[in-house]
Amino acid sequence: MTGLSLSSRHAAAGSAAIWRLLAALVAVGGSTALLLYFHDRFWWGPDEGAYAHVAQRILHGEVLNRDVQDMHAGYINFANALAFRLFGEDLLSLRYPPVVLGIVQAYLIFRTVEPRGAFAAAAAALALTSLSFIQFLNPTANWYALFLAVVVTWMLARVDRTRPLVIETIGFLLVTTFLFRQLTGVIVAIGAVAWLLLDMQRRDRAPPGRLAPALFALMAFGLLLHLLRKNDVIDWLLFGVCPLAILARAGLSVRIDDKRVLSLVARLLIGGAVGLLPLVFYHLWHGSLLSWLDDMVGGALALSDMPFTRRPLYAAMALLSLQQVLTFETLARVLNGLLWLSLLAIPTVNGIAALRATGNQSAPHPLLFMAAFHALVSTFHQLPLYLMTSSGLSLAALVWSAVALGPRWRVAAMAGAGALAVIAVHYQAAEPIRMVSDSIAGTRGDRPVDSTLPRVSLKIDPSELRDHAALSALIERETPADAAILAVPFDPQLYFISGRRNPARFYNTAIGIRDEASLAATLDVLERDPPRLLFHRADDKYNTDWSRRLVAALLPHYEKFDRVGELDVYRRR
Repeated sequence: MTGLSLSSRHAAAGSAAIWRLLAALVAVGGSTALLLYFHDRFWWGPDEGAYAHVAQRILHGEVLNRDVQDMHAGYINFANALAFRLFGEDLLSLRYPPVVLGIVQAYLIFRTVEPRGAFAAAAAALALTSLSFIQFLNPTANWYALFLAVVVTWMLARVDRTRPLVIETIGFLLVTTFLFRQLTGVIVAIGAVAWLLLDMQRRDRAPPGRLAPALFALMAFGLLLHLLRKNDVIDWLLFGVCPLAILARAGLSVRIDDKRVLSLVARLLIGGAVGLLPLVFYHLWHGSLLSWLDDMVGGALALSDMPFTRRPLYAAMALLSLQQVLTFETLARVLNGLLWLSLLAIPTVNGIAALRATGNQSAPHPLLFMAAFHALVSTFHQLPLYLMTSSGLSLAALVWSAVALGPRWRVAAMAGAGALAVIAVHYQAAEPIRMVSDSIAGTRGDRPVDSTLPRVSLKIDPSELRDHAALSALIERETPADAAILAVPFDPQLYFISGRRNPARFYNTAIGIRDEASLAATLDVLERDPPRLLFHRADDKYNTDWSRRLVAALLPHYEKFDRVGELDVYRRR
């Protein structure tokens, strides 16, 4: 009988292993198929042009933040330059790293959720893939930062933190996240440090000290400053209240010895220094340290303070979505209304669940906890695409929580996550930039076509191709190959596509010209190296008083001779 019992257990274990392997193949294989199908579709010229322009100038020997400006801290630019080095100077090359990271992060989320069931883990992984990179196919720092947040979450959930160098590795990942995208790095660091302190408390029996409450208070203060700077009541309700309440509750109840807190902070800082030192040495070597700090802080703040980032659109998105569901005009509008209502509500649901689980001597599961904090990245700009930057991780966390409530909830969570993923992929993935109302309605754009533009081996919107082909031909006709051109305030794709020089340090006047000194310096550069052509988008959201003064100073030397799309084109007299 014992032999039969052992044989049965071995058979059951073997069967479970096969099912886990099958679920892992579904998660990773499905994610790979989605990423490969969509990876070369869609573009948003100005954003892709900015990343490509900076990476190309670095690759050709210019120094980041001394010769060419960017508001990011730096690692995204070197990652893009490396992609150009490996795969060629084409926008398609910048898509390969996010595809690889997307496959890896799908597997890491699968492993994170796997204790709750292999197929629930597969649903979480596919939800993450369906609601991330393929929704905004762009080599933005958001996707690199999301990947690093997933790695941190997986380490907190599945890696033994008593092993050597684990805490230091987490510190390295947190600082590296910041050096890809500052806001995401700060938010992820707050979540990870708060969770580590809560987890430490669970095993600590020493007399409580004062450092842990002080750390929680400091993190809550930083988060409060971010929310007060520009966000409205909807941001507070959807994203901010629960993380603040978690920090407040933990800070009031935490009981950890100061020596252990100091040890944790020191180990995180040691790991963080490893991530920071390469950039510091680079800028010290090239004499660009001060300009790096100014770009990373001043430039980033200038962009985040622009009026268009303060528009309270999430409330309008919720109302439009609710109206679509209630009026039931078409099935597509109902499905998309349910999609956006769900994506707006899930961060709050996760936040409430994380807050309830943050009790004395306990820490919520890292996926639930980190998703509740990571959702704050969507407060940067209230737009559908910025909501998508956190929705995948939020939905994966909801699956984790729901499947623990019982068999019926397990089925409902997996079916609900699958339905939202299918709707998002069918109606939203790789769609061209649209009006918010069109995104909410799920209105599909024109079928993308193969680009004929130089260095753009993508499938793009036909109208975008038409305008950029006309601009490319115009530049080719009007300027020699070594000429300089200037786009104001923000069309850096023209430099990359045409191969013409940008005589200025910046690619966007909103971050490049912020005071009298930078305006005077720019005019001096343009007097010594005048652009043959000037492109001006007069109604662009990035226009500022400084960019208007720049154009006003240049126009006496130029004559308007064409208009392509919304761009006025001037040639030097």
